Order: sequence, then structure tokens, then C-alpha cells
Amino acid sequence: MITTEKEAQQKRCARDLSDRCITTQCMAWRWCEAPLDCRPRSLYSKRTGQKVTAAVGDDADWRLDDPSQPEPERKGYCGIAGVPLGQH
Repeated sequence: MITTEKEAQQKRCARDLSDRCITTQCMAWRWCEAPLDCRPRSLYSKRTGQKVTAAVGDDADWRLDDPSQPEPERKGYCGIAGVPLGQH
């Protein structure tokens, strides 16, 4: 089952049913593909540091509109329990 680390820590270990899942501390933990980061961004000029609507060459710099907004939570699964459907 694909899950977040927090959710997995509430489940029993597939190898040793007496313990809780230790997620990323376990060699069997596997990450799913990185989540699509859809946080709003705006284009800035590297040269001036100002927000712009267009840039030429390598002057463009996409920055988060709200840098304090947290990244989307990554999900993973237990490699001992098997590969979830659709993750081959």
C-alpha cells in the first residue's frame, strides 16, 4: 500500500510483526515518484531581482510565491511487503 511516512509508522513491520514500521530508516522502504510540486511560482529577473513577465537568455528565475508553503508530502511503500499495483 502506498502511504506517507506518518501513516506507515502507525502500521506493523512486514518483516517483524511485533514492531512498528520505521519507514525511511529501513533498507526496505521505497519511495514512489517525486510528487508534482504545484505550488504557485512567479518569474523574476536574476539581474534585477524584480518580478517580470518575460526574460531573455538565462536571466529567468522561477521563484515560489510563498516560500513558507510546505512541499507536497512524498509517499512510499514497504519493499518487503511487495510493490503496490501500478508501481512496476
